[in-house]
Amino acid sequence: MQLQNEIDSLGSSNIQIRNWKEEADECWALSTQNAPLTTILEIGLFESSQRLALDARGWLETSGTSVQMAFTLYICRSIPQIIIKHYELSFRQCSIESRASPSSASCVETVSITRQNNTTNVSGDLRIPFRKFTNRNISPNNQLERDLFTPGHKLQRLGEKVWRLQGFI
Repeated sequence: MQLQNEIDSLGSSNIQIRNWKEEADECWALSTQNAPLTTILEIGLFESSQRLALDARGWLETSGTSVQMAFTLYICRSIPQIIIKHYELSFRQCSIESRASPSSASCVETVSITRQNNTTNVSGDLRIPFRKFTNRNISPNNQLERDLFTPGHKLQRLGEKVWRLQGFI
């Protein structure tokens, strides 16, 4: 998509947003000076899926954050199972109306990768919205720009690689 000059991978980075501090397992930012982060990946092999969800919420809900999306990848240690969740901000649904409805992070997509009877199953593809990843709309003049898709067969290979390292395969 010719984004190599627009997006930088910052790897595992310690990030501080006001009083909140966290280390991302992987993060991406715009390729500008003092670039705002757009996307975070948290991987949990020794963390619970609940802890990963709290981390995702922190990245998205902390006042002053520029993060548009947070992805969590939970790797189960006892069975061959990987759960990928995609979080974004959404408006809170509450019965009391106010002028300022605070946003909250919610899971907008879940993909599970499992293995039973020597067969790997993937529940779907993973979609990463271009606009939120790059912090801009798709250019009508560039046909390469579109939402990023990771098809199920690539997620299957990822799962099987992880499970070989874990000794499940």
